[in-house]
Amino acid sequence: MTLPTFNIDIIFEIINELKDDGASLFNFLLLNKQICELTIPILWENPFKLCNIEVKSKHYLIIQTYINCLNEDDYKKFISILKRGFKDHKNEIPLLFEYGKYLKEFNIRDLYNAVSTWYEIFKKKNNVMKSESKVIILKNHLFHSIMRQSQKLNCLNWNIGFNDENLLEIMQHKIKDLDYLTLYCDGKCEIKIAKININFFKNHFQNLSSLKIEKLYGNKFTEDFISLVKSNNNLKEFIFDYGVKKILVLRSNEGLKFEGIDSFTSFNNLKKLDLTFNDLSSKVTTLIIKKAGNNLSSLTIGEEDNKKSINDDTLIALTQYCPNINSLSISGVCNKGFEMIFKYIKNFRLVTLQLYQNKMKGTIMNLEGLLNYIEYEKSLSTLGIGRNDDYWHYYNYGRDNFKDFLDKHNVRLILYKPKFYY
Repeated sequence: MTLPTFNIDIIFEIINELKDDGASLFNFLLLNKQICELTIPILWENPFKLCNIEVKSKHYLIIQTYINCLNEDDYKKFISILKRGFKDHKNEIPLLFEYGKYLKEFNIRDLYNAVSTWYEIFKKKNNVMKSESKVIILKNHLFHSIMRQSQKLNCLNWNIGFNDENLLEIMQHKIKDLDYLTLYCDGKCEIKIAKININFFKNHFQNLSSLKIEKLYGNKFTEDFISLVKSNNNLKEFIFDYGVKKILVLRSNEGLKFEGIDSFTSFNNLKKLDLTFNDLSSKVTTLIIKKAGNNLSSLTIGEEDNKKSINDDTLIALTQYCPNINSLSISGVCNKGFEMIFKYIKNFRLVTLQLYQNKMKGTIMNLEGLLNYIEYEKSLSTLGIGRNDDYWHYYNYGRDNFKDFLDKHNVRLILYKPKFYY
């Protein structure tokens, strides 16, 4: 029997589908030269993401590989930084690939930690005394050298408190087509430096698909972030992880006032919006929903106190401005609140609906609005019910009847787990 032969395009698609599976990618390297050549660029888009952070030897080898890829000038400077105790670490055997040029995801935090690991192991191997100043100089040089090796970035994770204008200059032509940007701040940072970084990004790309802002406490940069979002008309995802908990999009954002958000012209192409457990006023929440408009297809919303965001104004705005919603997740609401909600959402053609009660009492199984919606709209395929609902706690005929009712209408039942509670 002759085994089927796949053309190279199909093989590439298979490899690309497994790009987050390190074990499979490493196995592909051993098949043959052609498949190895297809696999190496995917492995080296971001080699750190496939490494266990506890396995220091892997980070050491990655950085050593980048060092072996340095051009002559960068390598000479690298040697001069290390000086005493240095043994030539450059591989005498020619490299099979220019690994640095495949870098597409630049995470300054990962790189910083990996270079620190490389230096720690180098220091022990060569019995060199640690020098903090030397470590900083070495890190900056390797950052610059690795960035010079990269040809094009599509994903960037950046500390806005990081002060290195030379690195920004090297990077500016490689981020023109950047898709994903994460901005964060580890501890305190100088306002001037942060603003320089934010404005640099605003001026060097306008076609982001996703912007995530995390670990920023305070409202010092609100207007700068608003300007950055406003300059990217193709933004499909805007995530604001403001606090310690990983809750997405505008959570507890005291800096984002009504007057500030009103300066957004629109959230063009925004398809998914998560306003879970935020501290925004109803007025701001309503405005965000209005700005999202026709393109919005998925909304997650909820609070501990449902009077803040989930009220008549919010739901009226949702029905009037976002008619194409097909996925709706609502958390932290009492039974009476859900009755109010079904008055408004009956005109949506929802595919997914998820509901989480704020107290362990009662059930939504008997809600007339929910039963009528499933019966007559016939669009729903997935219903999520939170763990506080009696459905999960008490076995009774009502539960069996409800399950039969869902089966009759081809609705799959799942446990809804809002991130706030877990």
